[in-house]
Amino acid sequence: EGDRVQGRVGDVVPVDGQVVRGTSELNCAILTGESEPRAVGEGDIVFCGTVNDAASFEMVVTAKGAGSRLGRIIELVEESRTRRAPVDAWADRAAGWFTSIVLLAGVATFAWWAPRDLDAAFDNVMALFIITCPCALALSAPVAMLVSMGRAARRGMLIKGADVLQRLSEADEILLDKTGTLTEGRFSVADWEWVGVTPPDRDQVAAAVHSLEKRSHHPIARAIVDYLGAAGCSSNEVEFTDSGEKLGVGVWGVMNGRRFDVRRLDAIEGDDDVRTRVGCYVDERLVARIALVDAVREDAPAAIASFRALGLKPMILSGDGENNVRHVARSLGVDEAVAQATPETKLRTIEGRAAAIMVGDGANDSAALAAAHVGVAVHGGMEISLRAADVYLGRPGMAPIVVLVRAARETMRVIYRNYGFSLFYNLIGGGAAVMGYMSPLFAAVLMPISSLTILLSSWRGARSLR
Repeated sequence: EGDRVQGRVGDVVPVDGQVVRGTSELNCAILTGESEPRAVGEGDIVFCGTVNDAASFEMVVTAKGAGSRLGRIIELVEESRTRRAPVDAWADRAAGWFTSIVLLAGVATFAWWAPRDLDAAFDNVMALFIITCPCALALSAPVAMLVSMGRAARRGMLIKGADVLQRLSEADEILLDKTGTLTEGRFSVADWEWVGVTPPDRDQVAAAVHSLEKRSHHPIARAIVDYLGAAGCSSNEVEFTDSGEKLGVGVWGVMNGRRFDVRRLDAIEGDDDVRTRVGCYVDERLVARIALVDAVREDAPAAIASFRALGLKPMILSGDGENNVRHVARSLGVDEAVAQATPETKLRTIEGRAAAIMVGDGANDSAALAAAHVGVAVHGGMEISLRAADVYLGRPGMAPIVVLVRAARETMRVIYRNYGFSLFYNLIGGGAAVMGYMSPLFAAVLMPISSLTILLSSWRGARSLR
């Protein structure tokens, strides 16, 4: 602490600190979930784990390691995990009671039959002990869960424990991070509008813009380069006599005596104010308007509708700005949404809900993932979020979450079906043995059928995973 550290362009900030020289823009998504870069200058506090996107700066270290904000989030993850109570092993306890009851029933059967026929008493007690099978009861839950977990793994859904399926089936709410979960998590060009430029000149402007943005590390620049590259634009022949980048504004360059600028435009009021707007200028004349957006995933609307059909109340819990969160919530028809939520806010929110699923992908979600009834880390998430969550989805999109919840509920129905069969089998078979209607040999033939039926029932498993 107290050391001076240089934050270079593209580097991950290694410690918490205060900027003492220079200005830049930081990608703070790891802590806030917000896709828009945050401007920092002298006197501002920067945090470990954020990414320097724009320019070099110097900072004085104020905290490191476990003392940094990211370190404290990791501690919250560990605390939340240790507070979680394990799911009771009901079947194991029931099997113990079952065995005691069968032994008492055997004593009662012998006492009833012995005065009448000692041989029959021995045969009936032996048939009772053979036909009654605690194995079927004890196998009912773990086999069904293991089958579902194995099939889920083959579909890219890694479930950390069998008890997770039971907790998934009990959930009544689902809290969703926005950036990287409901949205793609990166800027993309949503619209490119030319202003008074003919096609031959458009190619020259596009090549100049491509060349200028290739020199920048900014997320907006990368989105524009990707868009132009996909359109077949090449900047190999473009050479500028002078060029530069103005922090928080844009890039510029001079070619053949003409000045090209790519810089931000003021937001337009209304629904479109959630878009980041950029203008292309030639000699200070606007020639193109570019709109960029962190697009909502294609399968998100259908997923939200499916959650409601499953009885799960959806809610957006995001560190992103108010306008962006409100826009996404409105487009998906989600009534409840919390914006600008810090990791601590997310943790407090999830702790107030007894049966909620938390879905996220970043370090800012990790404490909430660990504390939730069930935490689900989505494809592409940070390592700490994978460590904190109960489930990791190896495929992108929202559809796997719907499959996961359905599969959990179907798995519990399979388990209840197994319990029902086990109870029915033991009552009928045990009753027949006690009354003298079953020989030990016939009991020995029937006994394995109970376990085999449980295995076949579990093998069929959840329909959603077949």
